[in-house]
This record gives sequence, structure tokens and C-alpha cells, in this order.
Amino acid sequence: MSNMQSQRLKCNCGIPVAFRTSWTFQNPGRRFVACKFYNPDTEICGCRFFKWLDEDMEELQRQLINQLSNENTCLRREFKQQKQELDTFAVVKVDAERVESKLKELILQVQSSKKEKKKAKLLLGIALIVIFVLYGKLG
Repeated sequence: MSNMQSQRLKCNCGIPVAFRTSWTFQNPGRRFVACKFYNPDTEICGCRFFKWLDEDMEELQRQLINQLSNENTCLRREFKQQKQELDTFAVVKVDAERVESKLKELILQVQSSKKEKKKAKLLLGIALIVIFVLYGKLG
């Protein structure tokens, strides 16, 4: 059937047909035309008009297409999983950077506290020396 013929082809409803591609195990990648409104699952709307555009394929072709389709599905699933892991790692990295920043802040606070403690000890020592000197003069 030529492309021009199939473009003018109408189903039993009198409406131009829909061009589709089958991805069933038995007919992977095989093109066909059918009623736009027919739903094979519910069989409610449209008519049952159906016509293959391609010749039936050889068993080897069918096996190869199904194998490639399965590999494609597996690769897509693996890609999706790795993308999710990468997204998780990105969130963990942001959290780790936040924790690292907080840790640096705490280290600076501890260092500042140590300096303050040294100053306080020094002032206490000077105060004690002054007290002893004054006490020694008074006593």
C-alpha cells in the first residue's frame, strides 16, 4: 500500500485512519493503520478496522528487535537508577558541605574560647601578683 493510498484510507467509521507502530512481542516495530477511536482493551469506541503496512518479519528479525528492545529497557532503567543515586549524592554533598562549614565555625569558636581562657588566666595571675605585692607591703 503506497503512502498516498494509506493517507486517504478511512476506517469503517468514515474517519481517516491512525498510523501506529506495534511494540508487542510478536510484532515489534511493525507499522499498521487502525481506527483512531478503537480501544482494543475496552472495545467500546470506534470500529475494529486494522491493516498491517509492513510485511510480517522473519523470526530472526523479531528476536533481534525484541532483544534490542529489552536491552534498551534495561539500559533506561539502569540510567534512571544511576541518576537517582547521583541526585542522592548531590544532596549528601550539600549536607556534608553544610556540616563542614558548621564544624569550621565551631573550631573558630573553640580557638577563640582558648584565647579568652589564656587571657583570663594571665589577668588572674597578674591580679594575684598585685595582691601578693600589696599584701607583702601591708604586712
